[in-house]
Amino acid sequence: MNKYLYSVIGSIILGLCFWLWVQHNTISNLRADNQAQAQTITKQSAVISELKSQAKENERFTLELSKQESESRNKANEVIKSISMQEKALMLIIATLLALSLSSCVKTEPVTTACPILPAAFISHLDKTSFNGSTYGDVTQYAVILKRERDICLNRIDKIREWQVEHAQH
Repeated sequence: MNKYLYSVIGSIILGLCFWLWVQHNTISNLRADNQAQAQTITKQSAVISELKSQAKENERFTLELSKQESESRNKANEVIKSISMQEKALMLIIATLLALSLSSCVKTEPVTTACPILPAAFISHLDKTSFNGSTYGDVTQYAVILKRERDICLNRIDKIREWQVEHAQH
């Protein structure tokens, strides 16, 4: 009977040792998983911080583009406003009268244009696109629109200046 009792107690001790070994391995695996999750959280925190800084940079760029666009629009409007309708009409009348008087003195081909053609930039109105977005993608898209509008304004200013230089020489 002692033999059976010792074998039962030995079996129980071996079973407890096996159970203890399984628990130790489970705890070790959980610690490894916990360490991997901690590293993932650290990496994701770094990515989130980087994305936040990029978002701030994008916002700063958008504000800068908006400011440049407003300045370009204001310059274009000032140039357009600086030439009054009376000046435009007077230049047109003078050019027409000059062309008519010169064409009557010369017996060659008649003058094909009686007055200089005003560039469309003199009379076209500049509209500003309003911002209705709520995401960074909308902000980026609006920045592209503002850049395009700024380029249009600068192009109009260049055409007006070219026209002024060209007609100041005549």
